[in-house]
Amino acid sequence: MSPALTMDRRSFVKLLGGGIVVFVGLGPSEILAQRRSYPDDFNAYLRIDENGKVTVFSGKIEMGQGVMTSQAQMAAEELGVALDSIEMILGDTDHCPWDRGTFGSLTTRMFGPALRAAAAEARAVLTDLAAEELGASKEELVVEAGTVSVRDQPERRITYGELARGQAISRYLGEEAVLRSVREFTVMGRSPERVDGVAKVTGQAQYTSDIRRPGMLYARILRPPAHGATLQSVDTTAAKVMPEVTVIERDGMVAVLHPDPEGAERALEAVAATWSEPVSQVDSESVFDWLVSRAPTPETSHRRGNIETAAASSAVFASTYRSGYRAHAPMEPHAAVAEMASGKLTVWASTQTPFPTRDRIASSLGLAADKVRVI
Repeated sequence: MSPALTMDRRSFVKLLGGGIVVFVGLGPSEILAQRRSYPDDFNAYLRIDENGKVTVFSGKIEMGQGVMTSQAQMAAEELGVALDSIEMILGDTDHCPWDRGTFGSLTTRMFGPALRAAAAEARAVLTDLAAEELGASKEELVVEAGTVSVRDQPERRITYGELARGQAISRYLGEEAVLRSVREFTVMGRSPERVDGVAKVTGQAQYTSDIRRPGMLYARILRPPAHGATLQSVDTTAAKVMPEVTVIERDGMVAVLHPDPEGAERALEAVAATWSEPVSQVDSESVFDWLVSRAPTPETSHRRGNIETAAASSAVFASTYRSGYRAHAPMEPHAAVAEMASGKLTVWASTQTPFPTRDRIASSLGLAADKVRVI
């Protein structure tokens, strides 16, 4: 497993620019012990800019399940700011804390507590700073919509943005931050409009296939017609003589590149290939029995009571339900864009696992992990 953060704290603060950066150190708690896959240095972080905008960084990605909104709600709730002041940065390996990926419904129940803890610590740090600025004790202060004020003296107040002062200030909290209880929630537990909803329904949302870079080429890869098919012969002569076409043949892979996507498609059509296709052992009807026959033996992880005795004295109903065999394939137009600049490779990709993907790319190309950025 690659380290999540290789730069020192000074470099990290300089990278983020102006604003208050809140670091959250891992502590000996049951929640954090369950999250051993998160970085030792930080489990979550956020930035408060001088204008009061809050940027939240998460290694999780949005793939339709609404976590861009729910994570923003968690941060807004614990930090004490309005939901519309939160900007989410998801799945950027140069800016977000390391994460295994987005799967198994783990975002809310595993990363959520870490994110809430980070925001709660941020609120506590900002309250400490406000107490110093306002000449009041922490117990006298209240936080609302990103403003810290003295209770019963609303004219004595200071905003998170004013506390930032355009400076990069790092401070660790010397005590454990207290999460808000359910009865205190004003943002969590609600159903606001999704923060990415308007962009998606109006076509403004940017997918990987929308990215355009100077001098970019479009690639089309020769794919087998079926699982297990092997390439017997290939003739790329016709494609090679087409204007502006580049043909790549390496380690059994054949790809064609062209400045225009339709030009790349035409070049791929010009590639003559013959394949050896295996005879399929399953069809749409037999695939279920085939899967069951190859499933691992079930294991009982916990047992309580006597199932056999209960079944003997009960009415038992048994049914088998089958639905169509389907691929795990979100509707997003899948694509990847790669750009090498100044010795660093940036890859925009349709992936649920940005960090593992970064590590695989680095390994394949013989690059250090910090020389590859996946977005």
